[in-house]
Amino acid sequence: MRDSHGKASRTWRRLCGAGTLSGALLLALPASAQDSGGSALRFLKPWIERQLFGHETSTTPPAAPAESPPAAEPDAAPADGEAAPDDVSPDESPAGDDAASTPAPDDPIGAELRGLSPSDATADPDAEPDAPPIDDATAVPEAASPGVPVEKKPEPLRFAVLSGRSPAATMATIGPVAEALQAALGRPVEILPFASYVAMIDAQVQRRIDGGFFSAAAFAAADSGCACLEPLVAPKASDGTLAYHAVIVARAGSGIASVADLAGKTVAVGASDSLGSRRLQLAGLMSEGIDPATAFGAVTEVESADAAVRLVASGAADAAFAWSSLSGSVESGYSSGTLTGLVASGEIAMGSIAVVWSSPPIVHGPFAVLRTLDAAERKAIEDYLVALSAGNPDAYDLLDPFYGGGYAPVDPQDYAGLATLMAENVDSLRLPAGPATTGATSVAPAPETPPTPE
Repeated sequence: MRDSHGKASRTWRRLCGAGTLSGALLLALPASAQDSGGSALRFLKPWIERQLFGHETSTTPPAAPAESPPAAEPDAAPADGEAAPDDVSPDESPAGDDAASTPAPDDPIGAELRGLSPSDATADPDAEPDAPPIDDATAVPEAASPGVPVEKKPEPLRFAVLSGRSPAATMATIGPVAEALQAALGRPVEILPFASYVAMIDAQVQRRIDGGFFSAAAFAAADSGCACLEPLVAPKASDGTLAYHAVIVARAGSGIASVADLAGKTVAVGASDSLGSRRLQLAGLMSEGIDPATAFGAVTEVESADAAVRLVASGAADAAFAWSSLSGSVESGYSSGTLTGLVASGEIAMGSIAVVWSSPPIVHGPFAVLRTLDAAERKAIEDYLVALSAGNPDAYDLLDPFYGGGYAPVDPQDYAGLATLMAENVDSLRLPAGPATTGATSVAPAPETPPTPE
């Protein structure tokens, strides 16, 4: 009997020490038990021992019965099963450090939450090797009456959002959104801040999140990596448009009417990680069978689309990469985009500028979810987000800091053109470098690693 008690006690310590079991049990406790701290787990010891061994062990071994004691049952082998997905912690801080942390080994509170007391840190000379960690899927369920199935709690939905400079401020503002979605869906919802779209893409491809608030490029990259996303809504610009176009502009009357006319000409482009003033134009030309490395005479890099168009207006470049809604009044430089701002500031007049190439429409970055999500839940999320700008403008402004026109429904077909463009390997290009210009730099060779999507 003593050997049986020793084995039961050692198994108890291994199970509690595995960490995942104590965490799962703590979530299953009544609120009153949770409030009492990690020590509340101790009252479950007799129950677990009854489930594992059919009896309770005690700190004082009972007197041996007259008959020979039954042989101790062998330890149950850990159940095989797929490991639960890793928790998605708030990603790295703006400074680049990971925010995730674990209790220090000598932390008494952390030890209690793992089912241990500080005194248990000393090794038991008779202890057996630690058992493999127990996955949440193999954790002992809450006790139920015989024949009564244990109700399975719904898994939380996890959605990602770009955290900006302050993850804490982001979460304070987004908290009501998670609560409202939880009420609408009838299941837990978590909105998790990420420091970059690259981190969001990685989490989505690995299925550690159920969706998120993506930029257009980040959505295309994530969906190409997992083929698992469905866009639900996207933000409208203040002019009511849902999309923009990458464009190439030249001086009116210069004789440049198409890309073919740019042979031997100097083209001003934006930074290497810019979608609207570089990457989309290059990818679009490549998708049309045009090699940008030979289509232009020289390429000059500047800091923005505005700066590129200014070089064209001044005669320092023959053409420029920019972006535009291509809707609304032409005289005003259209309703939004690079030309709109420059016309409004009086720096250019549309009579002096001609659009010589444009991409398919690029719909603004969507809120997208896994395609496997229930259709009724997708519709509930869509309805909530469409009404968000009116119901919670502060939360809407944080989720959509650029456009300001509220969310509108979208579908996968809206992003077909973007997916085609993103399939091109822009980073493989070696563009012809142009002469140095004030406010500009000659194009350097393509970077070894792709830039962060914007």
